[in-house]
Amino acid sequence: MALWMTSSPARKVYVQGRAFDPDIRSAGDLDLVVLSIEHESGSVSVIDNGRRCAHGYDQRLEAICEDGSFVVTNRATHQLHTHSAERSTCPQIDAGFDTRYPQAYLNEMEHFLDVLSGAAKLKVTKHDTLSAMELAEAAAKSARTGQVVHLGAD
Repeated sequence: MALWMTSSPARKVYVQGRAFDPDIRSAGDLDLVVLSIEHESGSVSVIDNGRRCAHGYDQRLEAICEDGSFVVTNRATHQLHTHSAERSTCPQIDAGFDTRYPQAYLNEMEHFLDVLSGAAKLKVTKHDTLSAMELAEAAAKSARTGQVVHLGAD
């Protein structure tokens, strides 16, 4: 998504992470990751991801720009916020990714069927897929080595 949001290829990536869960550690994976991407445009994307979050599937997006910012917050289970002199409460966030994006999944399926029937062309290109794969492989290398990885370099 960072490549799409910035409309700019990644130039380099650096990843730090840790496996707190013994099963995840024994599988050679991480359950907490922070990823920093420098894009060819000079913009920087930071992604943090954790497998466990006490208050639900926490996923936010923020873009800070010269003229302002754009923020996408977590989808709540309902819209009731309460406030009193003693405290304020807000609704819990949606617990899982599968219930958070029903319209997005429907849109994907409709687009897929349109492509199969010849009514539409794929919105995701081969270049998009290969760029995302290159970034994912560079991020994995950075996580393994603890070093900045320059994309397009071996």
